[in-house]
Amino acid sequence: MEFTITVQIAGEDVLAGHLYQSVRHGDETASFSYAASYLDNPQAFSLAPDMPLGPGSFHSTGLRELRAFEDCMPDRWGRNLMLRTERSRAREGRRTPRTLFEADMLAGVNDESRQGAIRIWDSEGEVLSSVADGVPRETSIPKLLDASDRAMRDMDADK
Repeated sequence: MEFTITVQIAGEDVLAGHLYQSVRHGDETASFSYAASYLDNPQAFSLAPDMPLGPGSFHSTGLRELRAFEDCMPDRWGRNLMLRTERSRAREGRRTPRTLFEADMLAGVNDESRQGAIRIWDSEGEVLSSVADGVPRETSIPKLLDASDRAMRDMDADK
C-alpha cells in the first residue's frame, strides 16, 4: 500500500514524500522516502531526527521505528476502538475480521484529530480518514465516560 505524506508549511499542504507498506506472511514492513521537490524546498525540515533530509529510504519493521509517524498513531484506546469497529463490521458482513497492521492504524486516525503537521493521503489524493471514520474526537465528557463504562463491562458493547 502506498500513502502520500504532506506537511503544513506556511498554511499549505506540501508534498513531503511517500510511505510504502508491505505485508508478507503476516509481517509488516514500511519504508519512507522524501520527495525530490521537498528536498529542493528551502523551507523543508526533517520529519524526525532519525529521518534527516536527504535522498534514499528509511526502512522499518512495522511502523514504530519510523518515529515521524508515531505522534500520528492512535494510542491504546484508539487502537481498541479500531479493533472493535473492525470486529463489528466483520460481524455485519459475515466475514472474518481482518488483521489491522500499523499502517492500518495510522490510516484510520481521523485527519482532523491527527496530531502533528503530517497529513496522510491515499494514492488517489483523498485524505485518510474522513470525519465519519477513524478514531473519534472527544466531544462530550459525559458521553465519553458512559462509553468507557460500557467498554469496561463489554468491549463489544454498541451504543
